[in-house]
Amino acid sequence: MPYKQIRSKKTYCLDVANGSKRNRAPLISFPCHSGPNQKFSYKKRTKQLVVKSSKKCVDLVKNRLVQNKCNTRKISQQWKYNPKNKHWISLKNRKCVDVNAGIYDKGYVITYPCHNGENQKWKK
Repeated sequence: MPYKQIRSKKTYCLDVANGSKRNRAPLISFPCHSGPNQKFSYKKRTKQLVVKSSKKCVDLVKNRLVQNKCNTRKISQQWKYNPKNKHWISLKNRKCVDVNAGIYDKGYVITYPCHNGENQKWKK
C-alpha cells in the first residue's frame, strides 16, 4: 500500500503534530515537507487511513482528528474520499475533514458539516 501526502490549500499537508508516535497525537495542517508523519495510506477494505511514521490510524475523538492504534471495528477510524468535491468524510458522523477556522499553519484538523470551502478540500 503506497503512502502519500494528503495536501490541502497551497503548500499545506495533513501532519501528525511534532512527528509524534503516541496515541491521541493530534493531526494538524502544516507546511508540506515529505516526512513520514505526513504520509498516509488508505486501506480500501477497512476504510482506514494509516500514518507511515507510526503505523497508527487516523481516528476521530471529540471531533478532532488524532492518531490511535488501528482497530478495524471502530467506525471512528473509517473514512471515505469523494473525488468530486475533494472531501475526506468521516463514516462516524458523516462530516468532512476540515482545517479548523481556515488556520493552515499548525491549525487543528476537525470534522465539520461539508461545504465548498477550501479548508475542506484535500488532494489525495
